[in-house]
Amino acid sequence: MFRGLRNFFAEYLQSLLARYLVGVEVEALGLLGGDVVLEDVELRSNILGEALRTRLPHGYDVAAGSIRSLTISIPWTRLLSAPVIVKLSAVQIELAPNPATAAAGDSGDDGARDGAEAAADS
Repeated sequence: MFRGLRNFFAEYLQSLLARYLVGVEVEALGLLGGDVVLEDVELRSNILGEALRTRLPHGYDVAAGSIRSLTISIPWTRLLSAPVIVKLSAVQIELAPNPATAAAGDSGDDGARDGAEAAADS
C-alpha cells in the first residue's frame, strides 16, 4: 500500500512541476530518491501570469520568470506525518507592459484614478 501512495504522490508532484517549470524532464529527476535540487529553472510565464493576474499592476503581464534554486525534500518514510519541504531561492519575475492595454487607451483610466485620489486628499 505504501508503494502505491508513494507512486501516486510522485506522479502528482511531477505533474505540478511540469505545469510550472520549462524544460524540466520531471521523470528523470529521481523524485522517489528523496531530495531534488534544481538550479536556474525557468518558470512558464503564461501560467505564472494566470496565477498572479489579480495581483499584477494594471496594464502589465508576466514576461519571464526564473528560480535560481529549487529544493524539494520528501520524507518518503514519514509521508503521512512529516511535511514535504519546498525551498525557493532568488525567484525573479519580469513584468512588461501589456500591449493590448496600451492600445486600448489606458491613459483615460489613469486620469480618472488621479482625479479620485485628488478628491480623496481634499
